[in-house]
Amino acid sequence: MSRFTVMLALALALAALACGAPFAAAGAETPAVTTEVYVEPGDNAGLVLEHTPATLYAPLPRLPDGVQAPPLPIVVAADVDATGVVTNVMVELSSRLRDVDRAAFRTINQWRFEPVVIDGVAVPVKLRVKVQFLAEN
Repeated sequence: MSRFTVMLALALALAALACGAPFAAAGAETPAVTTEVYVEPGDNAGLVLEHTPATLYAPLPRLPDGVQAPPLPIVVAADVDATGVVTNVMVELSSRLRDVDRAAFRTINQWRFEPVVIDGVAVPVKLRVKVQFLAEN
């Protein structure tokens, strides 16, 4: 391959990135997924949260290979320590597909949140994340 061809390919790749075109393997589809972070009343006894903790790092769960139809929603409960690190993760509402539940569990376990500060002190909180894979159009 000539130097010109390599440079042209590189320029086209950079132009595609600048235009917001996603890079994906041919035929690879990323299933649509939504996540919703929420706090149930009574989860954090004695604390009054003014808002849901903000995510700093929140990769989306990926649907495992071989799952054809969108599974049922999953609810993952997690504790977030005073530094914003997720601990004590558990699947509270299952999709009824073990691999899908595990994917959600493992992904949420990687998330990081802004520490919740009340009266100038960072405090641990409990929250939930609803994960819903959507049907492809």
